[in-house]
Amino acid sequence: MKSIKFIGLALSLSLLFALSCKKNTALADQDTSVKAFSEYLGKPVMLDLKGKVLDTDQNPVENVKVIVGNDSIFTDNNGLFILKNASAHENLLTVDVTKAGYKNEQICIAPEGGTTSLNITLYKESDLSIFRFNKNNHNLPQTSVK
Repeated sequence: MKSIKFIGLALSLSLLFALSCKKNTALADQDTSVKAFSEYLGKPVMLDLKGKVLDTDQNPVENVKVIVGNDSIFTDNNGLFILKNASAHENLLTVDVTKAGYKNEQICIAPEGGTTSLNITLYKESDLSIFRFNKNNHNLPQTSVK
């Protein structure tokens, strides 16, 4: 008798549980289309990049290696560089800058049409910093400390 009551109770609870479940429609309302990473980057483009590399005292730094994709060039004695037909994307240009004795820089920006201009500041390896926020690597508004 107890086993019949137990089976009846188990069936009643199972039926109650099954009837109380409802279909999750939240997924049906979501946009399930997935964009490829390349769609965010935009189409591949060729562009000219020019700029100047300075140290923290605003002095030009020569023989700095500027790398865009598979292309690279060194700055002249005035810290200037021009890289023609560099490969980038419509929405992203990544520039790596390196020189012995200085901290490496990586700058990610949205290119400006046919020719993009950059002014890059290099920091000496001896400069102490726990965290340095590069003004070119974010979308935050420019603010000043008062």
